[in-house]
Amino acid sequence: MNKRLLCLAVGLGALYDASAALPVQQRITGIVQSVDAAKHTLILNSPRQAPPMEFAIVEGRTRLRCEGTPARIGQIKSGQAVRIYYREELGKNVAIDIAVNHLDQPAGGGITQP
Repeated sequence: MNKRLLCLAVGLGALYDASAALPVQQRITGIVQSVDAAKHTLILNSPRQAPPMEFAIVEGRTRLRCEGTPARIGQIKSGQAVRIYYREELGKNVAIDIAVNHLDQPAGGGITQP
């Protein structure tokens, strides 16, 4: 009986530690400066964030949408307004969700935590 409780306590402790290490998801809005489909990267200009930020687009992980419809990286163009949800992982900004021509972009762009 004591071994079961000990295993349960250790298991729960490991779950707690793993969840504490998850990176925080953030949101940023701005204008696409450039997209490199070969390197799977996007450079974003945001008035409240200088210098421009680079985001990694991970195939099968990053969700891309243009006006609410699923999209591909080649459909994202310089000059488009976007909202990006991302996490910083291993020193890189990894895009989780990119929405092009979204309707809820705050004036001036910027970074927020949802």
